[in-house]
Amino acid sequence: MDKCREHFRAGQLQTYASVGCGLLGQDWIILEQMRRQNMLPRRAVFVELRTAKPVMTCEGAEFPRMREGGGINLRQTGFCGDLGPDFSFSAVLQFNRPASNSSSFLFDFSDDARRDVIYAEVGGADKIGHLTFGCVIGDQSHRLPVDDCWQPGDQAHTFLFTISAVGMYNIYKDGQLIARSYGLPPASAPKRHLHVGQCAPSYGMHHSFHGRIQKIKVGCDKLFLTVRVV
Repeated sequence: MDKCREHFRAGQLQTYASVGCGLLGQDWIILEQMRRQNMLPRRAVFVELRTAKPVMTCEGAEFPRMREGGGINLRQTGFCGDLGPDFSFSAVLQFNRPASNSSSFLFDFSDDARRDVIYAEVGGADKIGHLTFGCVIGDQSHRLPVDDCWQPGDQAHTFLFTISAVGMYNIYKDGQLIARSYGLPPASAPKRHLHVGQCAPSYGMHHSFHGRIQKIKVGCDKLFLTVRVV
């Protein structure tokens, strides 16, 4: 509100825009504060960001699983097509306290040689709250780290990870953008390993994810926008 009063006089503000999962409670709070300060805009635009047609869905489970690696392989859904350059992964996540300082993988989609990888890595006991979303393309890689985005406990949150065809990396938590960067988009290619809750076996020893990963949706179609103007 201080920045609004600094840059705009009452009645000058034309548009309020919110980008995320649609109209949120915080938007009403902000607009009400603006109304009280006589700074209410002439219009409000709500841009809903969704992925079109998930190519894979899975109800998810509690991790680690009682199998080698402790995770699940989404190959069991029957999907064998390409992923990339557009990509999205969404799930409802609940984190348990890590048993060691070793990192774990939320998901790891890769080839055998790990020269074509899309992944999300979770910090260990010495990095509570840390998460890295990244991609490996041949000899190049891009990482989007974010701190303080999760805590061990019973509460679950919805996370959405997206990469656009032009290389915009986003991480959303409960509809709110918490991290963004620009890098190389993933190659459009099939991934032999589609692991959730663990890394590909060829990557070596990493601890399995501890917690719940539910309502999993993976998309490779372009993101679409639904715009609502009020």
